[in-house]
Amino acid sequence: MEQKKGFFSTVLERRIPQIFGIFLAGSWTALEFTQWAVERYSLAPVWEEIILVFLLLCLPLILVLAWHHGAPGKQSWSLFEKIFIPLNLLAVPLALHHLYADQDLGSTVETVMVADEQGVMQERSVAKDAHKKSIAIFPFKNSSGQTDLDPLAIITSEVLRRDLSQNIFYSLMDLANFDDDIRRSTLTATRLPLSFQINTAKKRARDYFVTGSVNTINGKYQITAEIYDANSGKKLAAFEQTKTNYFSAIDNITQGINEHFRATSNSFTDLPIEDLYTNQWQAFIDYSKAVTIEHFSEKRLDAQSYYEKAIELDPTFSQAAFKYSGFLLQGNGLVSAQKYTKLAQQHKDYRLTEREQFAINTIHFFINQKSEEAFKTLDQWSLLYPDDYMSYQMKASFYQVTQKPIKAIENYKKVIELDPSQHVLWDVIGDIYTAIGDYDQAATAYEKYSEKNANNPIAFKNLGDLYSKTGNMDLAISNYQQALSINPNDVNSLRNLANSLARIGEVDKAENMFLQAIEYSSTSDEKLNSKTGLASFYWNYGKVVKSVETYQQAFDEYAETTTPRQGVQGMAIQAWRYHIINQDDKAEEILRAAYKLAEDTNEDIFTINVQVAEALLRNEQGRAAEALPLYENVFKVARAYLQDGNDINIGYYKAQSHLELGQYEQALQGFNAMNDRFPDQIGVQLWIARTHLATKDFTQAEEVLKRILVLAPAYPFYNFYMAKTLIAQNQILEAKEYLNKALSGWNGADYEFEELLEARRLVSSL
Repeated sequence: MEQKKGFFSTVLERRIPQIFGIFLAGSWTALEFTQWAVERYSLAPVWEEIILVFLLLCLPLILVLAWHHGAPGKQSWSLFEKIFIPLNLLAVPLALHHLYADQDLGSTVETVMVADEQGVMQERSVAKDAHKKSIAIFPFKNSSGQTDLDPLAIITSEVLRRDLSQNIFYSLMDLANFDDDIRRSTLTATRLPLSFQINTAKKRARDYFVTGSVNTINGKYQITAEIYDANSGKKLAAFEQTKTNYFSAIDNITQGINEHFRATSNSFTDLPIEDLYTNQWQAFIDYSKAVTIEHFSEKRLDAQSYYEKAIELDPTFSQAAFKYSGFLLQGNGLVSAQKYTKLAQQHKDYRLTEREQFAINTIHFFINQKSEEAFKTLDQWSLLYPDDYMSYQMKASFYQVTQKPIKAIENYKKVIELDPSQHVLWDVIGDIYTAIGDYDQAATAYEKYSEKNANNPIAFKNLGDLYSKTGNMDLAISNYQQALSINPNDVNSLRNLANSLARIGEVDKAENMFLQAIEYSSTSDEKLNSKTGLASFYWNYGKVVKSVETYQQAFDEYAETTTPRQGVQGMAIQAWRYHIINQDDKAEEILRAAYKLAEDTNEDIFTINVQVAEALLRNEQGRAAEALPLYENVFKVARAYLQDGNDINIGYYKAQSHLELGQYEQALQGFNAMNDRFPDQIGVQLWIARTHLATKDFTQAEEVLKRILVLAPAYPFYNFYMAKTLIAQNQILEAKEYLNKALSGWNGADYEFEELLEARRLVSSL
């Protein structure tokens, strides 16, 4: 009688362990091969999951076959097998299709052809949109309790971003993208609440964000990094590294983040992050201090010495030279910036990421008068990194500088398309449309801004600006007041409300608003704009001495907080006003100081700005013949940098000299070109009216002045010139009304300037 076998004996007899072991070994080989293939051929990482699911789905089939046919000898096929095996074979593809039908299973990259710096076409790989991860990296927390570690904690955001940016599958933002948000929040960069980071990442349309902390323990750097889902706020992964070498810790964290996102491929090179910075630790510390000051301190000028120390310690520190050149360009230090862009380029191949190389090459070409090469470089950048909005943002900025507003708008819209969090640019786009007189498109742009920023005072400020440009002062004032009801300290709304009140003759209220704007100004630029706005207000109402004093004070203060060059250049442009109050010596002194600084700095752009300032003064002094030759060099230098982008502006200033010399046709040509480009500038329209008045074309002069007085009905100068136009046409009664308005506006004048004296003579004669 045959003895009944136990279950385990049956399993062993049917060789199920051996067959299962072979299946596991084969599965492991398949998974290893798939992992290799994904990395080698840039296949979708989901293939690893697909193979794993496929093997799991096949496992029942293997076990059934092993159970029924694993024993030695031939076994017959049972009814169960005949039903189960076909069903299992059918279920596998159906299940895989159901799970992965919507997935992109092809390559994670696509091939494009680009030209290198020598113009040679090369084949390059770019990441497909479906496989890109958008990540925000915030300044890290300083967990040490030692404030001297703050710069290192803050710069870690940039260091990690730069290390990760070598990976073509990431779209990244770091501290430079969030400094405005942090400053406005009044939070400390090294102590950002998680709620702030979640909200900011959402606002910037990021899928994920990384935060962390920096500490020192027994002479080692302890760095932690955490990945969060931006939408849910859920922590997805955490990494911690404690290393003697700070950069090694960053490299390991980068590796962990790449593995978490399965963003590995042979399509990019991942250099050690220390190679992208410096081997001189003190140079890196000085650099971190410079960046921290530049982004988070009101004393931005203090960053300059730290940048220079870092570069002096390590002349191959391309990132420091790159950042410093940008810092200098913000202060119009063109020649100095040229020096440092050249220095950054010398070592860019091993010190800068590819995206940074595109940026530094673009800036280098542009400031070295090679704008065509600059735009070609930006096109290459856009082609290789089509999701990197920075290339389009740089294009937009360059098009604005070169006076190509429509192209600037196109590129700003592309920035918003790539990064919806940049919706604040609708405000910039609206301003450009407003400047070129396309008010319908401006309104559309401002509405799009309002959709995303319903409770932001800028939304109402924008509407106020539009109504102001069209002469609807009641609605303009109403919208500015609405903006201030949301934020009573909004400097732009205060300043624009002051301008609108000044235009309708609410002099005391306007002055008070300007003073409030100055009081609430939190940056050097805000304070400068508010003070020069007040100075212009004083000038329009005849307080010319007080106006000049206010201009001088504004630019002196600006020179102290930014760079001396910016303050000196700004006041030089206003030097002609000193002639009006009979202080020509002071005007000449300002010009001499400006020319001396231009010579010392060897800045071409600074020099031609001073030449424009001199020309304006010579016009007022009755020496316009000396002014015209100055513009020849101004045109020459400006075209070298900006092609014809600044011709209209320079032509406008030159037209003032033509008017003084009686060359009316050339004058009108220059003024009209400026008015066509910027139809909202009433100062330009006044020059057109004065030219028509000089040519005795009184009808045209009156028509232009009527348009001006719709926009600024109370300004004395405009009423004065309307009176002169009407007197020339023998319309005495109407002229008296305008003269009385002018004299009423000049009631508080603090100097007897030419127009005021003439207005009094005309009233007496009439």
